[in-house]
Amino acid sequence: MRPSVSCGRVDIYEPEAESVSLGEPRTAIVYFHSGAFIAGHRSFGAGVCGFFASHGAVCLSASYRLTNSGDGVAGCIQDAWAVLRWTRANAGRLNIDPSRVVVAGDSAGGLLATSLGTGLRVGAGVAASNWPVTTLGSRSYVPTRTAEGAWEATGAGDDFPVESAFVPSEYGDSAERTQARLRQVLAGRFLLFGRRLGGLLPQPAYPSDDAASVSPLWFASRPKLPPMLLLTGGADQVVPCDQTTRFAEAARGAGNDVTQLIFEEAGHGGGAVNCAAGRRATLDFLRSNGLLTGPERESDDPRDALGGTMRAFKLQAVEYSPPPLPLRPAATLRLRPRLMPK
Repeated sequence: MRPSVSCGRVDIYEPEAESVSLGEPRTAIVYFHSGAFIAGHRSFGAGVCGFFASHGAVCLSASYRLTNSGDGVAGCIQDAWAVLRWTRANAGRLNIDPSRVVVAGDSAGGLLATSLGTGLRVGAGVAASNWPVTTLGSRSYVPTRTAEGAWEATGAGDDFPVESAFVPSEYGDSAERTQARLRQVLAGRFLLFGRRLGGLLPQPAYPSDDAASVSPLWFASRPKLPPMLLLTGGADQVVPCDQTTRFAEAARGAGNDVTQLIFEEAGHGGGAVNCAAGRRATLDFLRSNGLLTGPERESDDPRDALGGTMRAFKLQAVEYSPPPLPLRPAATLRLRPRLMPK
């Protein structure tokens, strides 16, 4: 199907009959794929969307224009809003309840989901993201916690608690060089702020607001945001865990219901919905918000949608000790990896 957005299309995953309550409009989950904003395809959502559909939701995996289109990440966000508007406008055609729409995404797609989430209000949906980017600012990308608990700007890469994939050691001797390197990578390699000279060269200059206008972090302190669930890797070298923790704390400081699960020792793509504990926590979050109303399934991944995706990419699952359910709202919970029998 084709919504009226520049990127073009969504893939729709229908739920199985036994996973929904008959005769009522279904919940819709709009999913945005990963790919560092410059790559990726809506087909990346097959595993996650198959998983959600097996539990009674209509899942839409959306395309969005990539940064190499020349419009930067602002264009990605514009398309994400367009997909959400199209989904609600076509609620009757899709047999969904327009008041029960979830925005979800992985990594770069997590920024799109949290961007939409911070622009919505209570009663307008919820957001659920895995390894989400919440800021693109060079001063906020790797925040530092002080002894007093406050957050400081990105410091020297050599002092990061987890090594950054974007800051080689030769750039890590000072905060200035580390931040300059982040700007170079994000604006140059990933074209987050578009191109110049008719699209021939990346845009070298960072926005004067250090990317605040396209960073959900700076909107997290708005009151009356919808509930959010953020699943993060404690050893993520691509999207620092502390970045998401800072977002969650800012949102909770404004009275919002934001729950964060930290999968200790997990890198980018580890834990979260790629393990049973993360899938069960996500399902509990959706049920507790009245978004999954069908019967509970015996398996957390009955279609083996995520299992099949992980095997296709030759990823080995690491299981985690499950969080206490129901999830405690507005909290940060740490989950430890569980030793599996050989």
